[in-house]
Amino acid sequence: MEFVSNVYQSGEETVIQCNIRDITARKLAAKTAAQLAAIVQSSDDAIIGKDLDGNIQTWNGGAEKIFGYSAGDGGRPDCEVGSRERLEEESQILEKIKRGESVQHFETVRQAKDGRRLMFP
Repeated sequence: MEFVSNVYQSGEETVIQCNIRDITARKLAAKTAAQLAAIVQSSDDAIIGKDLDGNIQTWNGGAEKIFGYSAGDGGRPDCEVGSRERLEEESQILEKIKRGESVQHFETVRQAKDGRRLMFP
């Protein structure tokens, strides 16, 4: 429960207003979000969060190991880890997402920080 009280003047009267809220749903949502964040962070798979402009906002530990960039390198446009021959791939994916369409798994090539080409099925 969340309890909030306010004291204020109403004419010559001092009024106390109390609000009580059930925050069970909020606490459950926070717990679920924390569990999902722990799963993402502990995964050996590369999980990368981007904005709709293609800028990387977050990397998990798996992405750091695979690509060689640290989470502090966030904000990079995906083309820096994409292969040059697949530059249009990112914009096509982002356009689908902007239209509310899902993106199916596909084969692609990316580039690690050290220049290695990585193939993903």
